[in-house]
Amino acid sequence: SSSGDDTAKGQWKEVSQAELEPAMRMLRPVAWEDTPDRRGPRCGLLCMRQYDRLDRCRELISAREAECGGRYAWVVKARPDARMRSRGGRSIAADGLRNGDTIYKDRRAGDLVTYIPRKHWEALSRTLSSTPCERVRSVGIDCSHSAAATGGGGCKCNLWLTMAVTGLLKLRTAYHPFGVELVRTAESRAVIGESRRRFGGDGMRGLHNRSTSATDLQHLIKVGDRLPG
Repeated sequence: SSSGDDTAKGQWKEVSQAELEPAMRMLRPVAWEDTPDRRGPRCGLLCMRQYDRLDRCRELISAREAECGGRYAWVVKARPDARMRSRGGRSIAADGLRNGDTIYKDRRAGDLVTYIPRKHWEALSRTLSSTPCERVRSVGIDCSHSAAATGGGGCKCNLWLTMAVTGLLKLRTAYHPFGVELVRTAESRAVIGESRRRFGGDGMRGLHNRSTSATDLQHLIKVGDRLPG
């Protein structure tokens, strides 16, 4: 969401409609929700809440299919800080991928752009959002120790997607052939750097998991405000 109280994605201030408008014009979404998420951590980490929003996307996709009388072949989960590029002029559409029992991830970070066959989308989105925390821990995603919030041990929210696919649903993962890059603005680099200084670790996980309200991020607002432009 664009709410300044939604820190599950490392957000540090309200995002205005004017700031969202250029992205909305480019993306032209057929469905859009902007709802704050203030429920706090799941299974020990705030970033696990992304899978609740992903399950809400499942409902929106199903509603769109019912409206159009058709069915998508693929679902693409993409982070907003990712840029895709084709290799050798080929399309970044999923046409060249085998629509079977494989979930395709990017090589850059593993969770920037993910291609999911539509036939597995229902089971995957429900598994990611609804699996009890004890079961999550049983496949190696243990977020209960103190170092988890900044990336210590085997606790990564994007790893939960991989373990849900392979460990619970018994599907396969593979890398798709498309180039994916992280895109960071000067503002985001400054805020992540300040989080790294304050919380330790890589900075991003501190933003995700050490902040539970907008108040926790007031010092980061000052960092952003000092940037030119």
